[in-house]
Order: sequence, then C-alpha cells, then structure tokens
Amino acid sequence: MRSNLAALARTSYSMPPDHGAAIVATILGDEALKADWMAEIETMRLRITAIRERLAAGLSAAGRC
Repeated sequence: MRSNLAALARTSYSMPPDHGAAIVATILGDEALKADWMAEIETMRLRITAIRERLAAGLSAAGRC
C-alpha cells in the first residue's frame, strides 16, 4: 500500500494539474477578462508603490535610511 501511495504521489508531483494554465488561457483569450485583470494588476502596482513610499518616508523620518 505504501509503495502504491508513493507511486501516486510521484505521479501527482511530476504532472501537476493544468487548471492554472486553463484559467490563464481563459482570461487572456477574452478581451473583457484581460482588461479586468490588467486593471487589477495596475491597482495592485499602485498600492505596492504607495506602501513602499510610506515605508521609505517612515524609515527616513526615523533616521534609519
């Protein structure tokens, strides 16, 4: 039983499911979904930039940068 489970695990790890690739293909294949995704990416980019700017300002004010 142990060797059968090990063989099943090995197969799962060496051949992962293609669900992620299917999701990407669906999103990139539809212009409306792609536009939504790009807008979400832009929102996250701006958020991360703002967080980094606040961190740098905070470190600078504290004399650590």
